[in-house]
Amino acid sequence: MSQLSDHSTALHQLSARELGTAYAANELSPVEVAGAVIQRIQEREPVLNAMYRFDPEDILDQARHSEKRWANGTARGVLDGVPATVKENVARAGIPMPSGTALSNPKVPTRNAPITDRILEAGAIILGSTTMPDWGMLSSGVSSLHGISRSAWNPAFRVCTGFHAVPGIRRGPPGDQVPGQDPPLLRATVRFM
Repeated sequence: MSQLSDHSTALHQLSARELGTAYAANELSPVEVAGAVIQRIQEREPVLNAMYRFDPEDILDQARHSEKRWANGTARGVLDGVPATVKENVARAGIPMPSGTALSNPKVPTRNAPITDRILEAGAIILGSTTMPDWGMLSSGVSSLHGISRSAWNPAFRVCTGFHAVPGIRRGPPGDQVPGQDPPLLRATVRFM
């Protein structure tokens, strides 16, 4: 852990670039990072209400596979092992896509959206799906299925959605970000400061 052992930034706050560099230098493990990100999500989620699908065991399983690839020299690229999220309206095979609505029969895709496939092909770890307002049409942060999603900056405020990013876990417009709240890679997600 040479360069990062003295790093004052928490693991859940590291950028995708910092993570890829640390994995390549064997200074960090995707499993360590996944554990830190899971812990941060579990700490902040009860307040932020940002995640629709979140499965810590699946995340750790993805991280173990990434760790093996880095160890045997077959990493898929600099994003291998980097945490990422996708909005709940982005297809993930077998995962319901309610699009923020409380409909009783949300679409369950049989295959991934192209962006989901590209994220997985790069070896990134999908932390889960993030919430959105009904059909993504409101900037209020209110969903008939999920209720109110809160700002990582100030939980007294609702978040606006519709902006895309990755790392940390971010949600809302660029001004609604706080270092370490977003997963290193986001595709319209949430930030868990």
